[in-house]
Amino acid sequence: MTDPERPPAGPAALPFRARPAAAADEQPTAAVLPVRAPADELRLVVVQDGRVRRGGEVSLSALDPGLLAGVGVFETMRVRRGRVVALDQHLARLADGARALGLRRLPHEQQLLVEISLAQTTLGEDEAVIRVSLTAAGALWVRATPAPPPRAAVAAVSAPALCLSLAGIKHMSRAVGHAALAAARAGSPRPVDELIWREPGGGLLEGTWSNVLAVINGEIWTAPTDGRILPGVTRARALAAAATLGLPVCEAPPPADGLDELWCMSAVQGLVPVVVLDERPAPGAGPIGRALAAALDRADGDPLAR
Repeated sequence: MTDPERPPAGPAALPFRARPAAAADEQPTAAVLPVRAPADELRLVVVQDGRVRRGGEVSLSALDPGLLAGVGVFETMRVRRGRVVALDQHLARLADGARALGLRRLPHEQQLLVEISLAQTTLGEDEAVIRVSLTAAGALWVRATPAPPPRAAVAAVSAPALCLSLAGIKHMSRAVGHAALAAARAGSPRPVDELIWREPGGGLLEGTWSNVLAVINGEIWTAPTDGRILPGVTRARALAAAATLGLPVCEAPPPADGLDELWCMSAVQGLVPVVVLDERPAPGAGPIGRALAAALDRADGDPLAR
């Protein structure tokens, strides 16, 4: 994740240069706006430019494409038992996404690790969620919040997938997914937890906040990372666990019918059984998904498995 045009950052270095003060007769090119977290956030810690920002505020340029058009990337990571799970994989995907979007300034990994640690220790929770955000103009901040309650099950609806060229990047422009999920909730007489995009043939691709995993006749099915879905870190870990357990895998969009198990999976929630799909009962949990979840849980508690 090191920018080859800049020397490695030392412990006291900042990932980005401080903005110089404008001269008295100089017209500023951009205002720096403090962006405050929602008031209903009960507990959160934000770290930007190497220091804790009180009140959940971050500073962004008013001309930052991340603010204007959602041009930026982010990663959401789970802290379990005091350790950030799959940290290396998340940071690698952050860097890959930044390069894919043409972001010119990547954070120095050493300093980013320091800021993640600062946010985590300041929050003081062994079970937490860390989010790292990086905009096109180079604004970087780390947010730590307590982990949400685990989901026991998911009720989902499906919808035709849109043609999204950035589906393989964890970018900041999430309005399409949010709007689709909001519309699904407004149009359903029952609670809806997730919306799953499906391909023209009806196969299940991914959700707005999750990858999808199904089991058919003892075989694990999940959509391939061919540009139509986000290459989820938990998805990759689940497939690695399947290989270790000797379980067969088919990387293809699973059909919506004829399933023995159906799961949503994400870094924050892990594997969660889908018990309702399009207002009909879905198979939910089963022995194969439970075995994968147990394998991930064991790995999460391994201090050597960074």
